[in-house]
Amino acid sequence: MTEIVVPRQIQEAVKRRGSTLGFVLTRAECEWIGNRYEFIAERINPKDKVLDIGCGLGIGLKKLGLAETVVAIDISPERTSEASLRNKGFPNIHVSQMDATELNFPDNFFDKLSRWRL
Repeated sequence: MTEIVVPRQIQEAVKRRGSTLGFVLTRAECEWIGNRYEFIAERINPKDKVLDIGCGLGIGLKKLGLAETVVAIDISPERTSEASLRNKGFPNIHVSQMDATELNFPDNFFDKLSRWRL
C-alpha cells in the first residue's frame, strides 16, 4: 500500500491557522481540504482501492472518485453521518464510522492510504 503524504507546505499552513474543523466550515477551510484531496486525486489510478483515514465531514471525497473503491473512515459517528449524506449517489465511495486502530479489512486490500493529521 502506498501512503499519499500531503506536502509539508500545506500541513504547515494549516498548523499556523489552527484547527477549526467542525460542522461549520469557512470558505478557506473548505479550500484547504479541497487542496488536500486534489493532491491525492492526482496520484490515484482507476483500479486503486483507497483508504481515507480521518475523513471528517467527507468534503472532497468526490475528488477521489476516479478510484475503483474509496473507503473513508472516521471515529466520529456525527461526522461519518454527514460524510455519508454528502457523498450519497457515489457508489464507489463508502463511509464508515471506525477506529483506525481497529481496521477490519484483509491484508493488502488497499492500494493507497490517505490520512490527515492523525
